[in-house]
Amino acid sequence: MILHISQPAVSQQIRQLEHGVGTPLLVRNSRSVGLTPAGRAFLPRCRATLKAADSAVRAALNAVDGDHGVVRLGFAGGMAGPAVSTLTGEVRRRFPGIEVRISASLHTVGVLEQLSSDGLDIGFMAEQRQVPGISSRLVSEAALCAVVPLHHRAAGRKVVALASLAEDPFVLIEATAGLKLGDMAVEACLDAGFAPRVVQQAPDTYTMLALVSAGVGISVVPDAMAGAWSGAVVFVPLVDVDRRLRSVIAWREDAASGALLKVLDVAGELFPTPDSDK
Repeated sequence: MILHISQPAVSQQIRQLEHGVGTPLLVRNSRSVGLTPAGRAFLPRCRATLKAADSAVRAALNAVDGDHGVVRLGFAGGMAGPAVSTLTGEVRRRFPGIEVRISASLHTVGVLEQLSSDGLDIGFMAEQRQVPGISSRLVSEAALCAVVPLHHRAAGRKVVALASLAEDPFVLIEATAGLKLGDMAVEACLDAGFAPRVVQQAPDTYTMLALVSAGVGISVVPDAMAGAWSGAVVFVPLVDVDRRLRSVIAWREDAASGALLKVLDVAGELFPTPDSDK
């Protein structure tokens, strides 16, 4: 972390802080600086205080004018990236006074946790269970397709049966990543009558696609990802799988500031709910 102040000034402020608290917070020697037991107890409460102060500032800014304020947006999964970019650009164009702060998470559970704990105001993610205090709206559905390396035997086909790929090595999302796609890919294979032979697991969709590009194996992904990846892979529609990955936009019900409502309105125009679910 860069503080943009001199080391003596930092040391002086630390001493003043320790004097105010009444006990040493740091232990120092010629080679390192560490926290004392009091410092370790003090740190998380300081972080909570700073978070509360930031929340208070955002609330004040958002209450002044709906055309100004801060909206914290999170997302998970490869499908959400282009949507976030499109939404952020359009909000910036229409409402230059609204700052959209973007943070990425490796999985949908992380977005939900941040929404629930007031770490985010809005999020793009795979459809999940309903969570108290969080509203959501379906924004897209994507059919599953096979993704194979350029020189794979299925790369030149217009469609392929997943069952015909049963003997191929698979690269899938690891279970601990918490991504909906990982479970859905396995379920699609089971629907096709086989359990996939997994040779490597990936922590996220982009790593998975990179491994497919390298020829490690094949995988199953939403067809919407075809436009979000330019690596050496081919996306081939499946004829024997009837599963769709559903993505939602979610937001905190108690954070309906003017700025957030403006962002949600823009999102509604850019990403209307699919006709089949209206």
